[in-house]
Amino acid sequence: MFYKYHTMKNAMLLMLIFLFFNCYSKGGQNDIFANSKLILGDFLWIAKTEVSNAEYREFLLDVQNNDNYKELLPDTSLWNETVGHAENYVQHYFRHPSYSNFPVVCISKEQAIEYCNWLAIQLNNKLIQAKDNDIEKVRVRLPTKWEWQYAARGGLSKWNEHPWEGSSLRKNDKKNKGRFMLNFRPKKGNYTGHLERLSDNADITAPVKSYWANGFELFNMCGNVSEMVLDYNRAYGGNWTSSGFNTRISSYIKSEPASTVGFRYVIEVTKWRTKIVRKKEIITKKFLESLFVKINDSLHFMKTEVKNELYNCFLRETASRRPDSTLWKNRFWYSNQYMLKYHWHPNYTNYPVVNITKKDVMAFTSWLTKIFSTIQKKDVQIRLPTEQEWMLAARLKNNSSSFFPWGEGYVRNSNGSFLCNYRTIPEIFLKEDSTGSSMYEIPEFENPIIGADLDGYSCIAPVASFWKNEYGLFDMSGNIAEMIKDQNFTKGGSWWSELDCVTINARENHVKSSPTVGFRLVMIK
Repeated sequence: MFYKYHTMKNAMLLMLIFLFFNCYSKGGQNDIFANSKLILGDFLWIAKTEVSNAEYREFLLDVQNNDNYKELLPDTSLWNETVGHAENYVQHYFRHPSYSNFPVVCISKEQAIEYCNWLAIQLNNKLIQAKDNDIEKVRVRLPTKWEWQYAARGGLSKWNEHPWEGSSLRKNDKKNKGRFMLNFRPKKGNYTGHLERLSDNADITAPVKSYWANGFELFNMCGNVSEMVLDYNRAYGGNWTSSGFNTRISSYIKSEPASTVGFRYVIEVTKWRTKIVRKKEIITKKFLESLFVKINDSLHFMKTEVKNELYNCFLRETASRRPDSTLWKNRFWYSNQYMLKYHWHPNYTNYPVVNITKKDVMAFTSWLTKIFSTIQKKDVQIRLPTEQEWMLAARLKNNSSSFFPWGEGYVRNSNGSFLCNYRTIPEIFLKEDSTGSSMYEIPEFENPIIGADLDGYSCIAPVASFWKNEYGLFDMSGNIAEMIKDQNFTKGGSWWSELDCVTINARENHVKSSPTVGFRLVMIK
């Protein structure tokens, strides 16, 4: 589990360097991002380890002819500020092969950013060659505070203060019982501990793959070196000089060049390759019959909101305007990923179409009516529902006062699972204003990701992801707000709506296209 790092041989060093850089020479996504772990959606990776001396030296080798080369060198004299008799570290820590697999330190935030920019060029050059990859371009940067802390927890609760369960700094399993799980200062003036087996086995930093990885397979998220973040002048997680208390996920020091500060990077997709997916024809007689369910003798309702898959069939056969993807831009953290590919990418064929106008819907209903009448050989009228029709279909059968499509005022089933997709907010953010009225006070970075661990989705969800009502209709509450015929409001609420807006009686204003608004249709026979 832990390298005897002072005895690392030159042959092993060369092999490690070869393996690291060879990972960028293969075409597959898993090879290109080999030292990283996908942590968010399909667009955000984070390095499994802190950037090592070997990795930073390779960067310097590549830019050695640049005018700013000397400005990118680590200031190794800073070792004098942390340890006595530091000459060995000043002279050898960054350059000597024995320390190649140790985290690079004594660099500034600006130098770390230069490394990230360089790595982005390397990755993008490889992506150009990887024709079978969906990803066309990425950027590499420091993680934000939120991204770093999310990654550090490795899938544990947002209130967890370590990359592992519990608050103990020692392993508790039979094989490793008593061993430290991170590199820190166990006691004042003692950086290793007393007994070899129960020490942290490092008098300064430790190799980047030391100890045990967290739930996301990330090493040393706490301890070893404090790690820089993008949006604050801070370095998080504690380091080899920190006390145990100061190696929590929330622990930080000032982000400045020091022998205690390093970094890891994130990789974020900025452009996807547009692929034309040729599927078999979906609009068959059987498909059309499956779209609607019977509410009464004359009224039939779509089971789900209209999906991108069906709407894209309409776009391929007509000259109609495409959904306005720019409406996703900067709506919340990572919403630009939806702007890049929501309406066309195969991963989103089963998601509801959004960002369209009522005029677009009218064109779609005319097209679908024509298709339906031709294939089914029946004259039907397909259109948006009226509010009365929508509420009739949303409620329980023979119950004109249902609060939600599933009954009364509860939003979870007996297992505790949410019954619809809306903006769930933990009660910890519920505050009282000066008048005593209740209100939510939500940090900007938490919005809307805050509810993802409650209903399972931080944003829009695929159709039919939640509960269906007695008629067999999905998502009559939540997910996307649904347009109503001849009215400037929507029904049902959306993934952005708070609880009172996803009730059957609620209305939300509808004045323009939005990522929160879509539609389903009725068929009148």
